[in-house]
Amino acid sequence: MNLNRCLFWGRYLCLAACLSGCAFSHGYSTEAHRQLQKLEALQMQFLRDGTEMPLDPQALQHDHQRILRQFDQAIALAHSLDDAPRTDTFLTLQTEYQRLHARFSQQQRAFTPAQFTIFGQQIHLMYQLAADGECARSGADCASGGV
Repeated sequence: MNLNRCLFWGRYLCLAACLSGCAFSHGYSTEAHRQLQKLEALQMQFLRDGTEMPLDPQALQHDHQRILRQFDQAIALAHSLDDAPRTDTFLTLQTEYQRLHARFSQQQRAFTPAQFTIFGQQIHLMYQLAADGECARSGADCASGGV
């Protein structure tokens, strides 16, 4: 297993541990679940736009700004619910997005098809795990099948 995959799985396990400890601390939030769905969709759009040739810097900057605003809204929601574990989850997801954005910025070229596949799987797994944690909370009215 290469180093990047090891690092991903280490971060993934940390996220899993965070979610497993918070699943029952506060009740389910439909809005928090919607935030997860929006964030996953926006990150996948950033990944798609970062893979298309020729690159469209304006579209990528637009994607980035929308993602940052969405994280601000999600974190503000978690704060307003006085839910530290949910806040930690959104902060962890934000950190992972920032790593993806930094990697894209540093490589100064489009993502390869292989990167698109790997990063897309990672994004989906992280958001599925977060959604499963949200759906495990008391009062959940969602099916635990991811976002």
